[in-house]
Amino acid sequence: DLARGEAEAAAGAAEAQEGELCELRRRLADSEERAAEAQQQAAEAEERALGAARERDRSAAQRIARLEEELAAADIKVQEAAAAAAIEEGEALRMKAEVEELREALSASRAGT
Repeated sequence: DLARGEAEAAAGAAEAQEGELCELRRRLADSEERAAEAQQQAAEAEERALGAARERDRSAAQRIARLEEELAAADIKVQEAAAAAAIEEGEALRMKAEVEELREALSASRAGT
């Protein structure tokens, strides 16, 4: 009877340990599943961050291209304005020379009369 009681107690203890082992395995599987989900979420967050960074880079590149186009257009306008100013300056110098010639002719005419 004593041996049988000990055997039953040992079987009960083994059964309890097996139950604890099963519980530990279940908790480990749950932890692994949560870790896999967290890893997946981290990968998705990283992909979103990379996508956002690529979009910012693309937007910045488009803005730079637009600004370069505006700068080129402004440079052309400056060049055109400088050319127009040079033409006007040349015209003003020509007119000034004509006025000077007319003054000299008037002076010569007055001196001759």
